[in-house]
Amino acid sequence: MFWRVLLIGLIFGSTALAQGGGPSRLVATLFADAAPVLPVAVDVYDDSELNVQLRDDFIAALQTQGVTVDPTAPLQLMLDLQVRQGEMERTGPTLGRAETNLGDAQVDVNVLSNTEDSVLGGRRSETGVRILREGLVTLSAQLRDPGQSEVVWQGDASTAMDARGLEGLAPLLVAPLAESYGRNVDSNLNLRP
Repeated sequence: MFWRVLLIGLIFGSTALAQGGGPSRLVATLFADAAPVLPVAVDVYDDSELNVQLRDDFIAALQTQGVTVDPTAPLQLMLDLQVRQGEMERTGPTLGRAETNLGDAQVDVNVLSNTEDSVLGGRRSETGVRILREGLVTLSAQLRDPGQSEVVWQGDASTAMDARGLEGLAPLLVAPLAESYGRNVDSNLNLRP
């Protein structure tokens, strides 16, 4: 029984990874030791309504950890919300295939079939969409020291796009990203609504 469960887990786990799915991730890197104790100014590159809300939530999360947030602080922490669109391919009825190669053409047509689309048998398959790569939502934070022109700390929290959409997923990335502030982290995230 144990081996069956293990085998099923391996099959479904490898299928999810092969399809581009995978866990949500948090990666943060600290480049200078003083970053967590110094006051920071927090802002966003794009002042859309969602980004401003994420900034406010991020500030609140930092302050609960004892980080001093001051708009006049010399260290600037910039938040950036990025969305990588997924890639999809339309699938659907096909009566065959055609290939061309240096002026030669080869056409295969399904004339009669009970299981596939064919000229005489009619349509057997439906039009659909196959996902080649899932969309990805990433909330990035970068702490810079403008006086030194260097990055002091950087963190990225990301997850695959799902039915909750951008407005549902982006806020879930704020707390883990804020908790990683000033630390080196490389881990999976468990995002619950």
